[in-house]
Amino acid sequence: MVRFRTEILSIKGLRNCNEDSLLSKKIARRTYLLAIADGMGGMKGGDVASKSVLLSVIDFLKKEINRKDLQINPKELLKKSFLVGQTCIADKIASNPQLKGMGTTLTAVLIIDGKYVWGNLGDSRIYLLSDGNMQQITEDHSYIQEYIRNYKNEVSNPILTQYKNIVTRIIDGGLDKPDIYPEEVEYEIIKRGDMFLLCSDGLIIDKTKDYSGFFKEIIYSKKSIKRTARELIKWALDNGSDDNISIVLGRYGNLLKRKSTEDDNTVRILP
Repeated sequence: MVRFRTEILSIKGLRNCNEDSLLSKKIARRTYLLAIADGMGGMKGGDVASKSVLLSVIDFLKKEINRKDLQINPKELLKKSFLVGQTCIADKIASNPQLKGMGTTLTAVLIIDGKYVWGNLGDSRIYLLSDGNMQQITEDHSYIQEYIRNYKNEVSNPILTQYKNIVTRIIDGGLDKPDIYPEEVEYEIIKRGDMFLLCSDGLIIDKTKDYSGFFKEIIYSKKSIKRTARELIKWALDNGSDDNISIVLGRYGNLLKRKSTEDDNTVRILP
């Protein structure tokens, strides 16, 4: 039987507190949720936001998946999960106005009976290693990403410095909606050797770049997903990350033989 192995790891980096929350949870038979929430709003607000959203999403999914009358549609379930997160934050702020202004990103992969979907709100990312190739499968909801999309050129250092931490969509009790994937079909089928890497933006040193090649190198050099998580965080710290760094890894079976490409060690600018 092919096993689904997971690993989670989070550190506060050079920050005073860690507002990230993360999980890898087996919800039911052959049903898993991988998720990261990167909180914002200070120690009291950000920490409350990220933890509360993940707890509310898990509670919702458990109830829905265990309903015997439910025709499960993974995409719809994941979309509703983000709405549950928005409602959760709105309720928290309504009951405690001092929490006004808090929010969190949410990035998640939902796997049900070998079918998987994924989605995000904010700038926490998902990378997928499949068939020996690795790619970023979410798009950041950030000022920097919008700048790249609108102006189609490299981001100058002054703009990057000033706007690198500004997100354009989050879970804050408002109306922001997630991107849910895949776009063209209802779900993807997980394959032996597939590996998901979810990360908070603390892992991303330069937010104008796609680090797929670097992450692939680390994954294949370590084999063990526990060692992989540690090495990814070490790499970020060694290269100047000063943020909280959180990682969720999920791998279906053993890694397949790697496929070498010319640009494995290059950093590519996002389109």
